[in-house]
Amino acid sequence: TEVPPITPPESEKPHQTETPPPSGSDYSNLVLTDSEMDVVNIDDSFSPSEIRNSKFIRCTLNDNEKEYIFVVQKEFHFDNVEFVLTNSHVGAIKIDCTNEVKISNCKFTDCSVNSGNGNAIFVALHEQSNKKVIENCVFNSCGSQGFAVLADDLIEMRNSNVTSSECGGFKIQKCGSSIINCHFSNLKSQGAIYYYHQEQKAELDEKFEIEKCTFENIDGIGCYFSVPTNSPDILIIKESNFVNCINKEQSIDTNAIGIIEDADSITLNIEQCEFRNCGTKGFVISLPLMKVKDDYQ
Repeated sequence: TEVPPITPPESEKPHQTETPPPSGSDYSNLVLTDSEMDVVNIDDSFSPSEIRNSKFIRCTLNDNEKEYIFVVQKEFHFDNVEFVLTNSHVGAIKIDCTNEVKISNCKFTDCSVNSGNGNAIFVALHEQSNKKVIENCVFNSCGSQGFAVLADDLIEMRNSNVTSSECGGFKIQKCGSSIINCHFSNLKSQGAIYYYHQEQKAELDEKFEIEKCTFENIDGIGCYFSVPTNSPDILIIKESNFVNCINKEQSIDTNAIGIIEDADSITLNIEQCEFRNCGTKGFVISLPLMKVKDDYQ
């Protein structure tokens, strides 16, 4: 006996419209197309705790000085939400809180902000903040400069793909963050992963981990670490593959993995990684002699 297909309840079917719902309303199960929107501030006055099963297609913002459609200021979850922001010149999500925020099963296409600092997602820095999680997401053609995701706060990225972009992949500031089982392909600009922090030193025994990732056809450096003098970061790259990572920047002579020469107190662990066809000049991995500043103690 043939089993008939399951039809979702009417309440779960996406509703297509050009008109955004009223402020503070539920944005789940919507398809917004060519809509002019105000920024949606997800704060304590915003009743829902999640947005699910929605699409935002070529949406723009009424205020040209604003950069993101959603600004999250409380614990929240995006699940199965798609952003296609072709020619909209806006990003999708800004996270600006200490609460737990999760973005899962989402797709970001053609998202871009003028600065390039987080073309799809920007995570702002807060003291004593909970780790944000981005998982099972796809970032496609997000921006012509900068990075698809800029995270100035603790973040865990897992099971996600970043592909086909003039910009880089992830720019991460906070030690304690991790990138697990992600795939980076056909990226340009500044490479796939740029880990940096210059003002705030890592705590002792804090780790930044890259595990089970693939870097393929990167027009730039696969992973670059910019860490200040006297910062005891533990940097771990393991079980990852680097294929066709070719850096054309003359001032940096590395292709797959590079570290700034000021990083004099780090621990670097590279294990069970494979490197193939990385570069036509320079080095696959570059670990320059660390500088010691005059005021180093």
